[in-house]
Amino acid sequence: MRPPDLKAHAEAWLIPINPQHPRYQKEHSSGFVNWLVHCAWSHPFWRWSAIVGAPLRPLTGFGPPKKHFPEATHEVDIASLDPEVSFDPDKLFTGEQDYKFLTPFDLTHQVTLADDQQFTSLVQQVVLAIVEGRMSPDVDYRQAWVKAIDATAQHIREGRHKAQ
Repeated sequence: MRPPDLKAHAEAWLIPINPQHPRYQKEHSSGFVNWLVHCAWSHPFWRWSAIVGAPLRPLTGFGPPKKHFPEATHEVDIASLDPEVSFDPDKLFTGEQDYKFLTPFDLTHQVTLADDQQFTSLVQQVVLAIVEGRMSPDVDYRQAWVKAIDATAQHIREGRHKAQ
């Protein structure tokens, strides 16, 4: 397994879009964000989470987006993963391994942002909050996540938080 892309109180690996994936379309290159997070302190039973972001626009190979409100442009999901599986970011990238999500997800939240770059920055802030030990990916933090994500999205829209 390759070293994590981010490491402090948790470890996180960015899983890039794989252009060799059978469902890949060029339009999938933008707006999708996929992080694998190992956070031993977040829950006594499940330590792996997926932080996944997607654009809410019509895309080839997918059904119509299910918006929670008309202005929503992107969705971020935090999902706990099967504790019986040891996840490998490289195998997730190649398709040799798939996520085994626990349901329901810990968080599904939609936001309005001007573009995919702003959204990618927002999702990175979510991952950094976990890696730095400021927030847990666990469902118990759902309300705190909603407030934090909405505030960060507003700061990005207002130019007070620069998209990286």
